[in-house]
Amino acid sequence: AKLPTLNKGVVNSLKRKLSKNGQKKVLLYAGRLSEEKGIIELAEGFKEARATNEDIKLVICGDNKSNPNIKKTIKEKLGDLVEGVDYTFEGRVTQKRLADYYAAADFFIQPSRYEHFSISAIEAFSHKKPVIMTKMDSVKKTFKFDTDEHYVVSIDEINSPESIAKAINNAVTTDQASLEKMTERAFDFYQSSLTPEKVTAQFEDEYESLIAEKGARTSKTHAYIVPTKSDKGLEKTIDSVLAHRKDSEEVIVSTYDGHKISSEMKKKY
Repeated sequence: AKLPTLNKGVVNSLKRKLSKNGQKKVLLYAGRLSEEKGIIELAEGFKEARATNEDIKLVICGDNKSNPNIKKTIKEKLGDLVEGVDYTFEGRVTQKRLADYYAAADFFIQPSRYEHFSISAIEAFSHKKPVIMTKMDSVKKTFKFDTDEHYVVSIDEINSPESIAKAINNAVTTDQASLEKMTERAFDFYQSSLTPEKVTAQFEDEYESLIAEKGARTSKTHAYIVPTKSDKGLEKTIDSVLAHRKDSEEVIVSTYDGHKISSEMKKKY
């Protein structure tokens, strides 16, 4: 698989702007500005980490349409840190432009309280960027959190600014050789299992298999593949699907954990 095609001049210009000409290490957050994404705790944790690491900067990409007041709360939690120097709000960024931000950043941080499966982290893997991420049950095994072969720097506790600050400090003080080994492992994982081509092929094969279990395709059979191994996430999806099911319609649900689509969690309803 190839990395996204980028304009090096555009990326270098953005990196100079974000990093203050290389004076700052850029931590990128990309996602909705909402409480479940851990953005409030990130602001508090970043402020704490910034107290001992003056050469870091938080770059926030995302909109706050779902909560118009949250940006004000984030600024309050960042305290006396200076907007434009210590942190920036970039607003909503198109997917194409976001690739430039990944490439220009030094680290990607995802402090979410819960994720089915982190597409944003995978995007960072594809750019060989170190990822700082909450140790959530849905990704803990897939990203090898508790092993020497881990793909990410762990935020050990959910909803914890202190854990976020500790993880940021761990990441920015880790030697470059160790960070490169981690990002290479993560990139190899991405190439082996998570390129768009590989994921699409797995989904197509599994969909055909799920439908084939009926012996023939019918409008009464619908297959859903859920990108999680979390029971909580699976239950929520099933509840949503069943709530909109038509009479006599059969639903088949399977899960995707980042490596393969699981047959052992395949269920009919």
